[in-house]
Amino acid sequence: MTAMCTPVEIHYGFFASGTEAAAVIIGAEDNNQSINVDSDVEFHLRMSLEEQSAGDDSSSMADWTVVYEKNATGGDADVPTSDGGAGISTAAAGLSNGGTTTERLTSGTAAGAFMSTNVLQTTDGQATDFIMTGTDWMEIVYGLKFYAANVNDGDFFDFTYTVTNETKGSDTHGQIRITISKSAGGQLHLHHQNLNGLGIGGPFYINPIG
Repeated sequence: MTAMCTPVEIHYGFFASGTEAAAVIIGAEDNNQSINVDSDVEFHLRMSLEEQSAGDDSSSMADWTVVYEKNATGGDADVPTSDGGAGISTAAAGLSNGGTTTERLTSGTAAGAFMSTNVLQTTDGQATDFIMTGTDWMEIVYGLKFYAANVNDGDFFDFTYTVTNETKGSDTHGQIRITISKSAGGQLHLHHQNLNGLGIGGPFYINPIG
């Protein structure tokens, strides 16, 4: 029996909503990012995997599920298919579930090549039944969505992955985090019946700075 793979996450990046091949990266790869969520927003989380020990998952048994933790509390949880109150869900985000992926991140360093035949666009949070051979590398793209009503300025989401039927190797990058930013929108509505005893009525509006 051929040895199972021990894949390593070598790079990651956040991308704006769009097609797999044309979506624009947010910031630089392998860096935590901030995203404005004044309104609901869809985006991609992309990661590259590399087999560095010449294993062979030729029976297509690898499943990688994206999980998250919000504000470093509560532990990791699968990203739900609809918002359950945490302000996040899986989403289409312009992807075609089950479609193949192109190479958008930095190439792997092993002796193999990029594998473009695996169906690693996912809109449900799970990349399933893909083959990883030799010392090759590939990229998985997850469609995700933040919900403005359930996130606050400064909230942050840390992402990682659970793996079935393989042993996940040590990541070569650090934490995968995206922080929520929200503009100081709207007006603060104050109504005074009497101002300094002058009988000046409201309402008064204060436009926040920023």
